[in-house]
Amino acid sequence: LVVDTHNRFFSKNKKNYERTRLQSIRRLAERFQLDPEKGKMIRERCLPIYNALLEDPEVAEHPKLNDEENLLQAACFLCEVGKSVNYSKYHRHSAYIIRQCDIIGFTQHDLSIMAAIVQFHRKSVMSTKKIADYPLLIPIIERLKFLSLCLRLAITLNRTWQPDFKFSNIESSEKYLEFTFP
Repeated sequence: LVVDTHNRFFSKNKKNYERTRLQSIRRLAERFQLDPEKGKMIRERCLPIYNALLEDPEVAEHPKLNDEENLLQAACFLCEVGKSVNYSKYHRHSAYIIRQCDIIGFTQHDLSIMAAIVQFHRKSVMSTKKIADYPLLIPIIERLKFLSLCLRLAITLNRTWQPDFKFSNIESSEKYLEFTFP
């Protein structure tokens, strides 16, 4: 814990710290036998959606979280970790596993954010009542809804998980998202 905190706040080499975080995510994914290529595909679909929606005025009115893009990427890699417990409610099991594991490079608050993103990327939408397990996250619930929506869209867009599936453009307006496919 001491080394982790020191590296997070005082390390001059941020790349080394990011590498440590990524390695700890990969180790957890390996422990639960997740496909690393599938995690990369989820991330590659999620980040363009995230970047396109950042420009939306409704999203912009809620302050950005510290390191939210990296937390979203980690959630992309770990969103299916709960399938090793039970497939039908894997999003809940994934959230529980993420919250209970000590993942090097992430604070408990970071893990709670990742768990909330993962829990609400599937089935029900996040609400103040449903987020009662995460009381410290209630003030940032709107931003978490946005992040879980990005993950939900990335997974929904391609259920076949073909690596060559891509969209060339995403445009956001007040009431809809427009995806352009090649």
